[in-house]
Amino acid sequence: MSIDLDAQHIFVRDDQKKVVPYPDPGPFDLAQANQNLRRINANLQTSLLNIAISDDQTLALQRRLHGDPDEATEDDDDEDLPLDFSDRSLRRLFAQNSFERGGRFYGGWWQGVPSELRKFIEVDGLMTVELDFSSIQPRILYALAGETPPDDAYVFKGWGTLFRPFMKKAFNQLLNSAPSSRDPAQWHRFAPALSQFKQAQLKFPGLKLPALPEWEATSPHAKRKFTRKLFSEVLERDYDQMLSALLAFHAPISDAFFSGAWATLQFQDSQIAERVMIKMLDENVTALPIHDSFIVRRGAEPMLDRAMKEAFREVVGIDALVDADTSLYANPTNDDPGLVFGKDLHDAMKDHMVSHSMYIRREYEWREVRGLGGID
Repeated sequence: MSIDLDAQHIFVRDDQKKVVPYPDPGPFDLAQANQNLRRINANLQTSLLNIAISDDQTLALQRRLHGDPDEATEDDDDEDLPLDFSDRSLRRLFAQNSFERGGRFYGGWWQGVPSELRKFIEVDGLMTVELDFSSIQPRILYALAGETPPDDAYVFKGWGTLFRPFMKKAFNQLLNSAPSSRDPAQWHRFAPALSQFKQAQLKFPGLKLPALPEWEATSPHAKRKFTRKLFSEVLERDYDQMLSALLAFHAPISDAFFSGAWATLQFQDSQIAERVMIKMLDENVTALPIHDSFIVRRGAEPMLDRAMKEAFREVVGIDALVDADTSLYANPTNDDPGLVFGKDLHDAMKDHMVSHSMYIRREYEWREVRGLGGID
């Protein structure tokens, strides 16, 4: 699916998230932002973007995103499902009636892919790697306050690595909440998410979790009550105690908490993201943004690392911390020597064509539209 590159792809929304007419852009260079986004989207339209997962995995992913385990079938068209592989364009959404609030890049089917599957995304038929900014929002806040940020914003004395995913979630809760939530009596509104327990369990396999309830039918209040209790029982710490410790550790930026500062921070990280993508295009490399991380073809990691650090320093004024997702495809476990016969390769290729028919079809259709690959 091609897009009209001259159509509007930058929008401003009000506090109710309704699109409104453009306000005065002030110091924001709207013309340059439009030009940059057109260039980024033009590149995405000429890039083959795919994900090398089997048909079973594709259907499971669609069901997961659909929220209905029985809804996705092989006969569904991609555009009828949450993960629309024809969506390869980005738009910028600004917030609070201002070109200095929000501004993140949304759209692009890859943004809907869960983190554990993003390593299978391909760009122009090549395997990819994902680099992300570590603790980007805390580092921006410390820079704005003129303070030196800690090496790790989510791990400190008394609260080790086990608590990191919970700290990250709590940091955002405190940052984005209203001033009235500063009163500890209101902290019952804050609770961990089930995903944090699962992240912790991946790092610490010995962490035992009980059977989980039927989550979709559970009210928000009941969910908060359940995960707070789970936090106390499994981790043997109190969630409010963790919130207090987090606030004390980040005393240098205490004014940012309970202030709804998310919109200002999103503007900062969106400006960084724009610079990263333009720098990569200058190197003829496609970069797929996921807010504070980027996916590029393998081999382009050094260029992406440099672009991310340069962009962060240009916007924020301090050095960035950049992490790489080093997850790779599983290597074969059988090291026994042996011969490979033509029939073995034929059978393997045949099996792959059957199990990955959706993946192959996406590439075929793209090449047919682009007039590549010997299609008549």
